Amino acid sequence: MRESIKQVIDVLIEKDDYISTKELSHQLNYSVRYINQIIEEISDQPYHKVFSIHYEQKKGYKLMILDQRELERLLNIEKEHIEVEKNVLKLLIDCNDYIKIEDIAEYFYMSRSTMDRMIKNVKAICAKYNLEIHSRPKYGIRVVGTEMNKRLCSAHLSDVKDISSEEIKKIQEILYDVLKDFDYPMTDLHFNNLVYHLFILLKRIQSGYELLEEIKLKKEYKIQREIANRLILKLENYFHIIIPSFEHHYIVLHLLGKQMMNRNQEISKDIFELADLILERIYCEQSIDLRKDFDLHISMCLHLQPLLYRLKYHFNQKNPMIDRIKREMSQGYELAITAKQVIKEVYHLDMNEDEIAFLAMHFHLSLMKHKNDEQKMKFLVICSTGRGTARFLLYKLMEKYNIPQENIILSSIIQMRNMDLTPFSCVITTVPITFDISIPIIQVSPFMDEKSMHKIGSFIQKNYGSDSSDDVYKEELLFFNQDLKTKQDVLQYIVEQIHFHYP
Repeated sequence: MRESIKQVIDVLIEKDDYISTKELSHQLNYSVRYINQIIEEISDQPYHKVFSIHYEQKKGYKLMILDQRELERLLNIEKEHIEVEKNVLKLLIDCNDYIKIEDIAEYFYMSRSTMDRMIKNVKAICAKYNLEIHSRPKYGIRVVGTEMNKRLCSAHLSDVKDISSEEIKKIQEILYDVLKDFDYPMTDLHFNNLVYHLFILLKRIQSGYELLEEIKLKKEYKIQREIANRLILKLENYFHIIIPSFEHHYIVLHLLGKQMMNRNQEISKDIFELADLILERIYCEQSIDLRKDFDLHISMCLHLQPLLYRLKYHFNQKNPMIDRIKREMSQGYELAITAKQVIKEVYHLDMNEDEIAFLAMHFHLSLMKHKNDEQKMKFLVICSTGRGTARFLLYKLMEKYNIPQENIILSSIIQMRNMDLTPFSCVITTVPITFDISIPIIQVSPFMDEKSMHKIGSFIQKNYGSDSSDDVYKEELLFFNQDLKTKQDVLQYIVEQIHFHYP
């Protein structure tokens, strides 16, 4: 099943009702013409016993499921193949020697022809990390490249949330204690990512694979070096392992790329100039003037500084919301693509789609910002995916419930452990909180869907006596089922009601 077909079906399943071509086009960021082509292609495919797409004029399209189990199988088969491809690559990296393709096929219970097709995709994944698949007759295939690139590739094939070993838990504990001692801010997403990189570092060293290339740093980075030294000492003591000196700078680089900058930290002149250049290019090419948005300028600088480290050393961070950002923040994503072009011209560094999506959130927030009225509620917002997502939740709360910005505090689970929670009405979080706290917890979607809005609205109604929508929409000014036949009738009726209610 082609990816575009799968995307259309996913949207139709989520909607569970009729949806217009225009709305489909907006959500998927495809043209209306292309959406119609996809629908026609679906009609021509032999899916009639599994599902069909019903069209009704003025309503649009609706998915009619005939065989739920078979539809799930069709949607999941591609995911299964992707997982096998990742596991094949992990096997090759861990082995670091030639393996025959027929042996790999047998290991994964697949035919040789199917595995041959998968190896082509494995080569494409390798290319993203400057790795190559070398083949040798009668010996098989192996991954060739630097140790650093093998580690980066291995780390991005999995996620720490999939690992529940005692080793991972101990690394989390050690890292948390060290970062806390140095008061070094980091998002939950970056924290978990670093935990997994440290896990891979230890495993590779235990298997006899060390960094052979020295990483040279332009500056001293005193704090990061001290953190790396403390981490290494604790890891060596617990895991009874000697971590070579080349690994110290490797950890420093990860810390630089994952640090969450705050507004009190020094931002280099080069970063300020880069942000200016990006906003100027956006204005010149798209006639969108964000140059006077001081909040955007600062948030961009704070994002760009660690981003450049990640790009330089290929420490790209996975973005779990990339598909929804591309669909629902399409204009912000386009502005981020412009930023990508500027960064490539100035620094000769290329951003992948995950990093573009992270940056897109800052532009989206700037486009949707507006002033808000006072409200007595105070919320603590926890988001694991970074500053952009957290600020998106912040402005959603401000927009929907008229809560002032100063009454919404952004934090992470790590920071929350040591906070006084008594001033807050509740915690709004995008991730589960597994330990007890003294105030209510409302778990929501990072995109604040209808279900999330309902949870928050119910909490406000129960604890503060009203939903903010009552302040926006006055019941006496809502009119239903009026016998008005023309536009002129409607306008005349509105004028009469205005005079009546506001004489």
